[in-house]
Amino acid sequence: MVNTTNTDYTFLSAEVVEGGMLNEQGVMNVALSFFDLNRNINDDAGEKEVILFKQVLPLAKVFCASMSDWNFLTDSVEYEAEDVTNMEEVDEESYNATNRHYVEKNDDGSLSVYTLYKNFRFGYRLPSNFLKMRYINGDPRIGFAMKGNEIYCNELGCTVDYISSDLKNLPTDFGYLVAYKCAMEMAQHLDPQGDALNRSSAMLSQTFSVMKQRDDMNFRLQNPSQEHFVDKSTNYWGIGGIRIQGRRK
Repeated sequence: MVNTTNTDYTFLSAEVVEGGMLNEQGVMNVALSFFDLNRNINDDAGEKEVILFKQVLPLAKVFCASMSDWNFLTDSVEYEAEDVTNMEEVDEESYNATNRHYVEKNDDGSLSVYTLYKNFRFGYRLPSNFLKMRYINGDPRIGFAMKGNEIYCNELGCTVDYISSDLKNLPTDFGYLVAYKCAMEMAQHLDPQGDALNRSSAMLSQTFSVMKQRDDMNFRLQNPSQEHFVDKSTNYWGIGGIRIQGRRK
């Protein structure tokens, strides 16, 4: 009898991240290592472990992308005034005032009526790859509110920085993070009586801690120069600091 056992395990050397993108074979290799299993994602497509992996992978991607405000997943979208979605123009005579609206009078006598949401004036449609909000105009102090697939703020025309669901420009350890999360989801089916869940959970926590620390170092607030506080021509001496020349102290 001819031995047809597949002894080609070159797929086990697959990288988890290649060219900044997840390599699903590499991710699956790491996930299945917690169960002492090997599967080729194409040749073994009908096997239970491969089917299960493909089911949990999308959830693992979203979960890991949402764990932090990753700089490598940050994307931006620019909005103009004409992109506002909650405005309609009405005749002044036919408009009935309500506290749910913010109203501007136009040069032609018509009114631009904005329907407020949580007292924010302007609504914009979010991009299809939006996952998580970061900043408006790069300023963490600017407020906003989410409503369905729209974002509301008080900026007429703005740049929104957000976490994207398009996983690209990924560091290698993010691929391992996804693999560990896949293993955690698969453990209840492949190792319900074992310790695979605990081991993969511990590896996810450890990897996340290292990644988060490194990623947080990619942003730092800029302190004002020393002369800002000693030079009386700077705004510190006129706004919020010391008032001079007859102004309030």
